[in-house]
Amino acid sequence: MPARTANPGSQRATKIARFCALAAMGFSLPGCPPPYGPNSNPAAQTRPGDESPGAREDGGERSKIAAGQGFLFEIVLKTTVVEAPAGTISSSEDIWSYVDEEPVSGRASGLLGRNGIRAGVGPSENWPRVAAVLNRLAGKPLRHSISTVFPGDRTSLPAVVYDQPQTIFMFRGDLTLMGADYPAGEYSFNLAAWLDQDDPGRLILAFCPKAVSAKRESQFVPGPHGMEMITRPAEHILDQTAFNLAMRSGEFLVIGPGWQAARSDSIGGVFFTRKTNDIRMETVYIIVPEIKARPIQRGG
Repeated sequence: MPARTANPGSQRATKIARFCALAAMGFSLPGCPPPYGPNSNPAAQTRPGDESPGAREDGGERSKIAAGQGFLFEIVLKTTVVEAPAGTISSSEDIWSYVDEEPVSGRASGLLGRNGIRAGVGPSENWPRVAAVLNRLAGKPLRHSISTVFPGDRTSLPAVVYDQPQTIFMFRGDLTLMGADYPAGEYSFNLAAWLDQDDPGRLILAFCPKAVSAKRESQFVPGPHGMEMITRPAEHILDQTAFNLAMRSGEFLVIGPGWQAARSDSIGGVFFTRKTNDIRMETVYIIVPEIKARPIQRGG
């Protein structure tokens, strides 16, 4: 489904976007199609009906088991959220020197960088050193959460909440810069995970930023007996910056603001930074996925 934007007729965003699209021609990425679109990245898909994390109408791959092995696979996601003054973590080579930013393809990595996003994967043996640096930079204990998803299911990273609409300017892969207004509400990343069929110890994680309105809206959605009207928050998918990467079970992923997040209207600026008591803070997420195999209890 194509990305949806709020207030598409916003004159201010439209005029600036046209100007910036021309200005970007001289220094943007080489022309190429968006690396991941809504049809190839499950994190960038919207679904009718229940939008709660992990909900899927078709059950995803949860009914599938390893052929002849009798196991149901689950993915445990341990997520750590770190908040510190802007620039403290995103510019710290004490963190980024321990991770490899190559798992994100060069084309996608360049596009993410222009939009203020930085991501890298590190081996499990580096985690104790990275955790120590994060504790020191944050100046307080780290916050952890654990969730379990089935391969192919979708969940979300913890959200940043805005009580005012946000204007976001987003670089696309075709040398243009698009500006649009998005409503007050929760801003977060969809996260989908599935297993590499050729390597059972390897995962693919897909990410896509989204804005979910605080205000509920009436919408028509497909139902079992045709189109139905429901009332729910509007979900705006920013699929132009959807990306995925590969990592092994037990490795850790660092995702946070890049240097372009200093632009407060960039995706990195909106999704990873915010002002608290007149101090601009940044948020970095560390995700450690682990594959669990649960035996299937067969009847009879």
